[in-house]
Amino acid sequence: MIGKTIAGLVSIIFIMLFMLLVATYFMHLNLKESVNMLNYHTVESISTNGIFSKRAYDSLNESLSRLGNYKIKLKLEKLIKDGVYDVYFDNETIIDRRLRRGDKITVYLEDRDLTLFGRLLNSSMYSESATRKLDIRISSMMTGLITKSYKDLVKGYDVIHSIWENASDESVAIFVVTKMNSNGKYYGSHMHEYIFASNLYYGDSEDERKNTGENYVFDNGDFIRAFEYYEDGNIKKISFNQQ
Repeated sequence: MIGKTIAGLVSIIFIMLFMLLVATYFMHLNLKESVNMLNYHTVESISTNGIFSKRAYDSLNESLSRLGNYKIKLKLEKLIKDGVYDVYFDNETIIDRRLRRGDKITVYLEDRDLTLFGRLLNSSMYSESATRKLDIRISSMMTGLITKSYKDLVKGYDVIHSIWENASDESVAIFVVTKMNSNGKYYGSHMHEYIFASNLYYGDSEDERKNTGENYVFDNGDFIRAFEYYEDGNIKKISFNQQ
């Protein structure tokens, strides 16, 4: 009688453990799917935007922290010529780096810890020795081909702010090309080698005051920004080209 009771209790315990294992297995699969989707959207964004910004990296890291204790590894294959790539693994050389069409980015995510399913599966009840432990930590690896080169796109009000911000800096020239003036116009001090006559402020001439003026900058207009630097690394010229 006692033997039957013990056998019944053992059977119940095993059934409950089996049900727990099944439940945690599906939780494990759902978590893996969430990590894969998060990685997919990250790589897709890098591929179409041409940059893995610090903001995007921090957002990915924050999202992963809600799912577990994840580490992020990056790999950048920089296209040199057809079939030839420079390979980078250091995050500092990859994050915020402007990428070009044809480059490849790989994002690898891995949980440092086992899920509850993994811990149950590797418990002494299911595995007798450390050599038989299963490493089933959740991981995800996605590789994306950069389809669009990075463009530093800003608005018209950013252009105007940049002109005013650099008005007192004789070492910086601002060059603005609008749709109505493909030749462009310089702003800055005549002390700069690119500028023949000082033009420190935007809006002080007729061609800038009215929206029919050839150098009028619309607040919500789209401009591509580009930088030119001196040999010491300081900014020499900031160009804005309206799209």
